[in-house]
Amino acid sequence: MVFALSHAPFRVNRFVYMAAVLGWLFLGVWMPVAFAQSSEELVARRPFIATSIDGMVLTKDKNGVPLAVTMPAGINTPLQVINLRTMQRVYSAEQRVDGVFVTARAYASLPNRHVLVGTSAGYVYDVDPDKLTVSEQELPGSPRVSFTDAVVADGGAAYFVAQTQSTSRLYRYSAGTGTWRDAGVLPQAEGGLAYEEGKLYSANGLGILSIDA
Repeated sequence: MVFALSHAPFRVNRFVYMAAVLGWLFLGVWMPVAFAQSSEELVARRPFIATSIDGMVLTKDKNGVPLAVTMPAGINTPLQVINLRTMQRVYSAEQRVDGVFVTARAYASLPNRHVLVGTSAGYVYDVDPDKLTVSEQELPGSPRVSFTDAVVADGGAAYFVAQTQSTSRLYRYSAGTGTWRDAGVLPQAEGGLAYEEGKLYSANGLGILSIDA
């Protein structure tokens, strides 16, 4: 009896301690995680058909509504335009029915608010944010390339990097005339394209290249 009475406070303290630990875990670990999950569910609304997206670009329609233009990876070149105020698709359509798997990494938002999208299959599309129409562009020589990057320069020009089986090429688009020009070969363009004060900058495994635009 003495033994049992002498250990009763220990058992009570142990249970109190365990309850305190469980309460701390509930309040300090589970609730923040649950709150974070609920927050993620709240803000991460995805009005996309697919979740594999390699790039996107923003523009606005004539009323100033922000739009996201993207091409989720998939067959038949699916292109989408998203109203960022309502998080709803305002345009979604396959651009081809050739069964080819395509993704897009090269996007350019032009001064006239049109968007150019360069794809891994060599197609380039012009997206009109006001009419919500898409037109396929014709490049000089109809090359077999994969577009990997793009940048907008001064004067409404856009430059696109394209990979071929043997080299990298640079294409220039003029928004004023709506025409394309093959601007030549790039030495191993691999890691991005930027523009500043009349010069293009392209990164590769050896460093950063400077090119007169």
